Amino acid sequence: MTGAKELSERRLQPDERTLAVETYRDGDGTIVLQLFGEFDLASAPTFEAELARAEAEMGPLVIDLSALEFIDSAGISQLLAAHTRAEDDERELVFLKGPPPVEKIVRITGLDEILRFED
Repeated sequence: MTGAKELSERRLQPDERTLAVETYRDGDGTIVLQLFGEFDLASAPTFEAELARAEAEMGPLVIDLSALEFIDSAGISQLLAAHTRAEDDERELVFLKGPPPVEKIVRITGLDEILRFED
């Protein structure tokens, strides 16, 4: 992933602690969903909607967890579902690692052994 952001769009929620998703194409044409805030049951529909928009387009997909502050089991479930759909569609999907609290949950749940993570 290199280059400037294109088609940048950020969905902000009224409470900044909830999930916000910025969707853009990087210089290589990869669709990037960057997650901000807290990814939990209440914010799962926000993620689902943004992911559906991204999945409707062609090309590889990156889900960037680097700005995520919190993730619970609902968020983990959504990431796993995205992975499963990408495999079914034969689409390349990469996850960018999150901060230590998020990475701890990813490790505890075993997702680090299932999903493709990069720094």
